This record gives sequence, structure tokens and C-alpha cells, in this order.
Amino acid sequence: MRARSASYRGYYMITFGLVILALFGAAFLLSRLSVGTLGTFIIIAATVIFSVLQLWMAFGTYYELRDFCLFCRFGPFSDRIPYASIQSLALSAKSDTSASRTSSLFAAKPQEIEVRRHKRTLWGSITSISPENPEDFYNQLLSRCTSLAASQSDFTEVS
Repeated sequence: MRARSASYRGYYMITFGLVILALFGAAFLLSRLSVGTLGTFIIIAATVIFSVLQLWMAFGTYYELRDFCLFCRFGPFSDRIPYASIQSLALSAKSDTSASRTSSLFAAKPQEIEVRRHKRTLWGSITSISPENPEDFYNQLLSRCTSLAASQSDFTEVS
């Protein structure tokens, strides 16, 4: 099962605003500065790379339930969470007190799923995801985590 990240219109507006700002900023720099051929190339390359990364993160975020792991993709970044390493799941309302601020930054829906794992990784031990239909995704994920199925109810809500 593959689910796109639930996002809100404001996030896309911010992303397009940043891309347009980068493009106009590069054009302004190139018109005001005499940087030569190498400087022009560096400014254009940096602007293109920044713009592509912003658009990739905006439109390339999804979550996938694979055979043995939960796969999370956020643009160029990805994380594989084996079902066996998941310690607990919680379907919660998004709040400013989320333990994982970086991963919940782009979880834009009012509900998110917090996935806690046994070992701490580079991204932390808690991953917050926000699929388009959080209740269905939560139930599917819970059914694949056989070690959790006995210990958690079908629907856990945390405020």
C-alpha cells in the first residue's frame, strides 16, 4: 500500500514562493554583479539545484507499506523502518510538542501517525508521518506489525 503525504495548499504556495524567490534572486544577482562566467555558472547551478530539491520535497513525499518495512520518502531522503523494530504506534492530533520536529514539519494534516522504534537512528527514534488517509494507513500498518497487534487496540488516539 502506498499513500501520498497529506499536504495543505499553503505548503505548496510556500514552496513555489521559495522557488520564484530563488529565481528572481539569481536574476537580480546576475544583473547587479559582474561575476564572470564561473560566477554566473555557480549562481545558476545553485538556483537550479535549490529549486529542484524544493519541488522534489513538495511533490515527492509518500509512505509505502512494503513486505517487511515501512518505507518513507521525502524528496531525496528516505527511511526504511522494519516492522520488527517498531515499538509503538500512535494516531494523534498534530501539535507543536511533537517529539520529532523535523519529520513532523511536513506532516501537514491535523492527524499524524507517530512510529516509535527500538533503536535510535540518524533521524531519531520517532518518525511522524501524515498520509492522506491516516486512519486506514494506521490500521494497515498495525496489521503488519505482528508484535504490536496483541498489545495495541485497533485505534489509538493520543492528544
